[in-house]
Amino acid sequence: MLTAITKNLASIAASGSFATRRPCPPDDLQLTVRGVGPIRFPISGASARTLCTVARPARFGYKQKTLRDQRVRNTWEIGKDRITIAQERWQPALSRHLAKIQQDLGLPAGCSLTADLHNLLIYEPGQFFVPHQDSEKLDGMVGTLVVTLPSPFQGGAIVIEHHGKKVSYRGSGAAMSLIAFYADCHHEVQTVTSGHRIVVTYNLLLHGSSDLTDSPQLRRQTELLVTSIRSHFDTPLPPRWEGQPPQAPPDRLVYLLDHHYTQKSLGWKRLKNGDAIRVRALRDVAMRLECEIFLALADVHETWSCEDDEDDHERYRHGWHDEDESEDDEEESQDDDDLTGSGASWTLTDLEDSDVELRHWLDASGRRTAMVPMQLGTYEVCATTDSDALEPFATEHEGYMGNYGNTVDRWYHRAAVVLWPRDRTFLIRARLSAAYAIDQIGTALKAGSLDEARTLTRRVAPFWSAVAPREEGRRFIRSTLQVADAIEEADLAATLLQPLTPRLLSAATARLVRTLLQRYGLEWCRTLFANGDQDRRDDERLAWIASMPGFSSILCADASVNQRELVRSIATSELAWLTKEFATQCRLLPGQRPLAALDRLLTPLLGLLETSMIAKSPELRSSILGLLSIENRQLLSWVMRFLRIARGRHPPREMAELGLGLVQESCNRALIERLAAPPRRPGDWSVVAPRPCGCELCTVLNDFLTAPGRKTMDWRLATQGRAHIHRIVADHDLPIQHVTIRSGSPRTLVLTKKPAVFVQAAAERESWTADLRWLKKELHIR
Repeated sequence: MLTAITKNLASIAASGSFATRRPCPPDDLQLTVRGVGPIRFPISGASARTLCTVARPARFGYKQKTLRDQRVRNTWEIGKDRITIAQERWQPALSRHLAKIQQDLGLPAGCSLTADLHNLLIYEPGQFFVPHQDSEKLDGMVGTLVVTLPSPFQGGAIVIEHHGKKVSYRGSGAAMSLIAFYADCHHEVQTVTSGHRIVVTYNLLLHGSSDLTDSPQLRRQTELLVTSIRSHFDTPLPPRWEGQPPQAPPDRLVYLLDHHYTQKSLGWKRLKNGDAIRVRALRDVAMRLECEIFLALADVHETWSCEDDEDDHERYRHGWHDEDESEDDEEESQDDDDLTGSGASWTLTDLEDSDVELRHWLDASGRRTAMVPMQLGTYEVCATTDSDALEPFATEHEGYMGNYGNTVDRWYHRAAVVLWPRDRTFLIRARLSAAYAIDQIGTALKAGSLDEARTLTRRVAPFWSAVAPREEGRRFIRSTLQVADAIEEADLAATLLQPLTPRLLSAATARLVRTLLQRYGLEWCRTLFANGDQDRRDDERLAWIASMPGFSSILCADASVNQRELVRSIATSELAWLTKEFATQCRLLPGQRPLAALDRLLTPLLGLLETSMIAKSPELRSSILGLLSIENRQLLSWVMRFLRIARGRHPPREMAELGLGLVQESCNRALIERLAAPPRRPGDWSVVAPRPCGCELCTVLNDFLTAPGRKTMDWRLATQGRAHIHRIVADHDLPIQHVTIRSGSPRTLVLTKKPAVFVQAAAERESWTADLRWLKKELHIR
């Protein structure tokens, strides 16, 4: 169907061109330049040289910069503030010429074209401007007008190109002419070989309505377009895989326009030449087929296979544009960009992949429309001019890499018209934005249309799990919870909430969860929430567990049995996960990494302990306190850090209610016992050994580590064995130097205990002393 649509659109052609030239009597223009005086035609060489004395070197735009580089643009410029034109004669003549230029460029008769003075340019012998595009300097700018003034010169032709077509215009020593072209056309000024090329430039602005005159031919062409577009939306797509049924018909049609537009210039009333008449036909089709229609900007990416062209270099033309700058603007540095752009060339062979993304949407009335970026399939996109015929704004070449490569990626900025059947709007936009779907369902509920809201929910159900998790923001979560409650149907509510369970629980949503509990019951909430954080990142889950007391206190505000039971269920699930994380890190002790990971569990563990009190669950509290055992020698300092954090949030009475008074007493006894033992002797080189993995190598290593009198060990090991020992030493931050003697077979691994064992022991004992001092104060022990 796209082929027929493309053919129908191509048959709708405007009569205009991308560029035109009109002769103009020199007597119509009376020009004065400040610092020079009135300019007499034809302009003599002496007058031209005088003009250069009050001019400045012209600059140009490159990407986001304003540069001055004579390799790119070599000409003189006089700003419009130094130019005076006698308007009583020039303006009527210019208006007559603009009316004809409007027709030549194929602009709608209902519009009007005006010209805004830009500058005066003087090209001396040897000066030029490489191929470039003009920037859209003003709202409504559609093109550029160049008034070539009578002066004797050779060379300096202006060459204008659009979609592979070129026109070339030369100046005259006696005549004046007006050259106009669309702003998105690439154009260059060839080198002046003798004399002076002098021009006045204007920005062409389009005003008014772009309504086009209807004609029998256009009506016939539109009829054909109606038929082909209706068929596009009604015809199922081929099966994705052999043996499968056909796919559903396309939901959208996207037509890429021929001319280039920016956010500033895109608008229904600013379309150029063939774009204007084809879009007029598409608007008629949209009205007759009851379709939504939009304008949008399109980012097109194509990947082509290619063949390199040896010894063929060409200049990159994209990226440069004429720049409107005041004389007071400072020149920016060029940095290291290669503005001349020489580089290897290639020949495109086959299109391997393409994708189109739409943004900056305008609705049928021209209003900016909020729409998330939309990715399109190739079966939805057509164009009368293929992208590879245009100038890309970026290109990347990947050479042959053996199994892949020798490809060229090209990116284009284009504009597009987007249509889809109005009755599919909800599903199309819902697939792009879950927030839009929830807003529409919520609107139906507010209007009292419960059945409509349920119908909309069932329509999004097949793809909801794919689109809902992409939404961000608290507003969406709150709105979804509110809709789930108001939908008053348990299965539909679960459908909306299930993909979002990792993000549904917080202090901000606790009241809404309480409402869901009242409506749908405890078992429904347990199923939804008890295991709702499986897909959360660890840091997000730990932050949620730490915040559980705030959520739980709000949820349990009514002190109902179901509220507390739901909190117990959620907390039990989180404790199971936290216990698993705790055990994993304990198995990796000793070492700084597992200790740091255990420290991340401190605040979440306290949050669970506080939650157990809110839920009035002695069993949950007992399980949490069980993790605070000090049987592991290395966990005593960790438990002490937990107690200090808890004491910072709770007075002694609450510490006792949490069960932490007993933990304090247990730590007090352990610290007294450890400090009663003598400090490490100078000859005691023993190191706390990690938990062995069960292999013979770990047994030998641990015997060496725990032996007080052994400082070094020479160990003949094969490569795999040495790698295993290296990994254990590194993973557990053991104070061991491990060096391989690269002689003999197998080679020798030399292990040497570092003096850090004594430094660590002293620091540990100092920490115990400080902890015991703090505990005695807390327990009022003298």
